[in-house]
Amino acid sequence: MIRKYTVLLFAMIIASLALQGQTFKYTNITPPNWHGVSFNDVCFRDSLNGFAIASSGMLLRTKNAGDTWQVQTDSLSGIALCFKNKDTAFCIGSKVFMSIDGGETWNQTQTLPHAAYQISFINQKVGFAVGLQTIRKTSDGGKTWKQVLDYFDPVSGIIESYHFVDANNGFAFAQLGVYFQTTNGGETWSKKTYSTKYDIFDAYFFDSLHGIACTGSGEILESFDGGASWSILIKANNTDDFSQLIHFGTSNFKVYTSDAFWQSNDNGKTWTKTAIPN
Repeated sequence: MIRKYTVLLFAMIIASLALQGQTFKYTNITPPNWHGVSFNDVCFRDSLNGFAIASSGMLLRTKNAGDTWQVQTDSLSGIALCFKNKDTAFCIGSKVFMSIDGGETWNQTQTLPHAAYQISFINQKVGFAVGLQTIRKTSDGGKTWKQVLDYFDPVSGIIESYHFVDANNGFAFAQLGVYFQTTNGGETWSKKTYSTKYDIFDAYFFDSLHGIACTGSGEILESFDGGASWSILIKANNTDDFSQLIHFGTSNFKVYTSDAFWQSNDNGKTWTKTAIPN
């Protein structure tokens, strides 16, 4: 699922990551001429320098922790951004763009047959890019990407999210109770099913058995058997869309809706709700 953000939401996420649960305020920093512009992803190289990619291909940059943003280029097509380290970054969609100078310049390195909308690295060499129906892996630091999972099912739909516990063990979740597991670093994936009526949109695993997840219908779930079964930790309003589970610090999590966020400071055991002011 492609998840679009506004600059206001960028600021909220940045604040939650930087302050790790401390009191903070929300500030709408969207310039007037950007209203109506949709953004696909945001990624920060460090506490001050960040980038945001718009659906139009415009790449924005901030050098002051998101207080102000400038257009760096308007010709970089992509859906997801990722910094592997302070110098090496990727912007991925139907094409792979790579920067080796901290996001100053970008060069296309590959064209993909199916667009990817998520990208992350588990170390400096190994990374994964997930599309609606595919998972691709790089073992050379992002220079080349090979397909390791090709999945399409008209019933269970698309791959929603993925998470790696360590260099070997990982999970990827589709819809309607379908998920995939790898134990060999993503080289092969086993298709499995989980016993819940809820669609898992995002998940985080502490080890190969224990994980938490959020759903598109306002639930936060917990599993102790590697994702085969899930119990409800909290149930929000049916209109809440928990599309992304944000992990920061050592034991802190957040999920956002349009008017509130839920936060846990104890690895998902308990959650508190805070309204987002208009």
